[in-house]
Amino acid sequence: MNVTVRQTLTVRAVLTFIVGPAIFVALGIVMILGSQGDVSGLLLGIVCIVFFGGGAAFALWRNFGSGRDLLEVDDDGIRGLGRVGVGRWSLPWSKVDAVYAVTQRTGHVTVQHLAVGVTGTAEHSGTGRLARMTSGLVDVPVNAADHMLSWNPGIKPSIDEVLAAVAARGVPVFDKL
Repeated sequence: MNVTVRQTLTVRAVLTFIVGPAIFVALGIVMILGSQGDVSGLLLGIVCIVFFGGGAAFALWRNFGSGRDLLEVDDDGIRGLGRVGVGRWSLPWSKVDAVYAVTQRTGHVTVQHLAVGVTGTAEHSGTGRLARMTSGLVDVPVNAADHMLSWNPGIKPSIDEVLAAVAARGVPVFDKL
């Protein structure tokens, strides 16, 4: 079973990336129009517009722009297809030691993570301080901390479908969900 994980547009994503910032951009416009020569109100309004408008544009491009594929699982292996260097990786099945699924809860927010352990990487060598820190925060081995994907709102299919595709290839799956 081949699986391609993609970012999709959901109601929660629209609220987070469009409606919320639009409210603050509108507030910035109101501040500029109501500043009546007050420099601090004018500057604060400009900062609101630039920060929240620019942030919304970046978030929309980053999450919903072209190339929304995030992860592929097929007969050749498993690949992270992030838009930046850190998020791009490719591992043949012979190099995959295990796959870990972890749920991280912080306050009222719950995020699921999928981490891929790499064969031949010593448990404590990692790629440095960031890998060790990520390993501790997300509760995965250090050799899996560099090959991760977090299930944010709108990522489809479910993490369970990806775990099933991985398990079908005989790779051990450790489900800490």
